[in-house]
Amino acid sequence: MGWVFSLTVINVDKNRLNYKDYDNVFAVGDATNLPVSKAGATAHFESQYLSNRIAADTSGNVYNELYEGDVACTTVTGYERGITLFFNYNKPPRANFDSKFDYFLKWQSADTFFSSMVRGIA
Repeated sequence: MGWVFSLTVINVDKNRLNYKDYDNVFAVGDATNLPVSKAGATAHFESQYLSNRIAADTSGNVYNELYEGDVACTTVTGYERGITLFFNYNKPPRANFDSKFDYFLKWQSADTFFSSMVRGIA
């Protein structure tokens, strides 16, 4: 099907993060067809997996671990309250309770990202 299919995302193997037709072409984040949230934390987990895989491959080692679709998504639930959901391909979203800490985490990550964009860093 070429590099991308009709929805303009890169068709990757959901457990290995490589382009379906090549073992040495990879994609992470919003550009992929992965059935997970399109969030910065998702790209973080994907990149963490992929960096380990590429390091093993370039060292001549076999990397047998699979990416399991790990996601952590923080959202605001009320006045100075937030919640972080953790889930992957096999486990549904789970959260313990909302908290001021999770609200601060969401506020701080958004503030850091958007202020970095304004300065041309992100």
